[in-house]
Amino acid sequence: MAALALGYRSAFGVAAGLVTAALLVALLTARPTRRPAPAALPTRAVPEPCPAR
Repeated sequence: MAALALGYRSAFGVAAGLVTAALLVALLTARPTRRPAPAALPTRAVPEPCPAR
């Protein structure tokens, strides 16, 4: 909330608030994309060694 208060006081604060909000949205959007990737890697790696044996 302090960041919002500072944002109204100066134009630079507004820009910083927009950048911070954009970073938070980007992180929240990137998290779901990263989660399925690691889950798929172990699934593919497990069936390979079994038939090899």
